[in-house]
Amino acid sequence: MLARISNSLVLAGALTCSQALELEEIPLIRTDSSHHYLVEAKVEGDDFPLLIDSGAGMELVLSNATAEALGKIGKDGGSAKGVGGSAAMKQFNVRNLKLGSRSFRKQTTYSIELQHALLLLDGEKFPPAGLVGAPMLKRLNAVADTRSRKLLVPPRDAGADAFLKARDTGATRTIKMSEGDYSFAFVDIEIEGETYAFLLDVGAGTNSLEPSIAEKFGLTLSEDGRDISGAGKSKAMNARRTEVEEPVIGGKIKLPKMSFDVHALHGVVPPNGKPLGGILGSRTLGALGAQVDFGSYRIIVPHFIRIDGLKQLR
Repeated sequence: MLARISNSLVLAGALTCSQALELEEIPLIRTDSSHHYLVEAKVEGDDFPLLIDSGAGMELVLSNATAEALGKIGKDGGSAKGVGGSAAMKQFNVRNLKLGSRSFRKQTTYSIELQHALLLLDGEKFPPAGLVGAPMLKRLNAVADTRSRKLLVPPRDAGADAFLKARDTGATRTIKMSEGDYSFAFVDIEIEGETYAFLLDVGAGTNSLEPSIAEKFGLTLSEDGRDISGAGKSKAMNARRTEVEEPVIGGKIKLPKMSFDVHALHGVVPPNGKPLGGILGSRTLGALGAQVDFGSYRIIVPHFIRIDGLKQLR
């Protein structure tokens, strides 16, 4: 059943678990307008703010600056593809990594240039010290709770679907995601009657749309564009914006409209041969009050949602 989201609906309280499930609640720090999420982690005993980034295909990535500060040199780690193209990486081991109460020894780690991936917090711009990627989120069966701003981690012996089974089914509904390479999560979004697979990327603030889709449906683009930075030194240059009327997320949530940056996404291939649509970013997930469960690969949202300023669904 399609559920239309409108200005008149109200978010029905916090999402809760109906069955007893002990969860570790790791606080997340949400950045200013971009709504990225940071988690405090200990790397070799030192505290660093790491970006929760389900668009990163490695468990742990450190910025080149952080790796240098820790005295990590590393070997050739290949390259990673991102918003602006490819970026070189180094590979090394971190002897001690701690996320909440979970400790990891000899953690395979990559370093990459992140100085252009600036975040804004309390009015100040800064690059993240590193990234917690999709494989680590899956390894933890973690749930990124955008509403409570917490990373929820079930016990080690809990099944991958433990959080899904424990949820309050009367207050929530679920959207199925598909798992792709590198533990990437994809969700279907219907645009103009056609379905595309979008990378669910908590590390991307805004949504993005492949240029071929904007061209196919004759979508109106903004006059002015902006440069979008990510890992490495390259950028998506002059990305213009567009709005899509009545997109349907996961076959269940119909929104009045969504806003997208129009630019190509490199190196991402959806599973099951589905065409790539772009990125579903953290601002929209936050507006939906979503819990993103990387154990069961489900998005859990309240039955009733109020979204103020629908143009902010970006």
